[in-house]
Amino acid sequence: METSDLRGSVERFASDMEKKLRANNHKGGWEHESYTYLLTRLRQEFEELTDALKDEPTAALPFEQYLNGMAECVDVANLAMMIHDNLHRQFWKHYGQVVGCGRTVTTKKAWAEDD
Repeated sequence: METSDLRGSVERFASDMEKKLRANNHKGGWEHESYTYLLTRLRQEFEELTDALKDEPTAALPFEQYLNGMAECVDVANLAMMIHDNLHRQFWKHYGQVVGCGRTVTTKKAWAEDD
């Protein structure tokens, strides 16, 4: 899939995710973080998102509350992406294939064991 095939909402969200990641480049990467740490951070960010949306956003909210809610969504998504990226890297290291979640590769041992 090419980026031009992405839905506008996905492309906009991914762009916001990348901006946030670049703004935090000084913190280093996530490649060596434990799943426990990343999951803890994901839970914390989810709680912050929950707090940001405690007032149902069906009525007009203050400008800052919309921005805060969108920023918290990006934080949650970035942490989920970090976990996905680490899982993907570990899968590749163990099975020697880079695959997506669609499980289209069936030639490796793990996939054969599912049969």
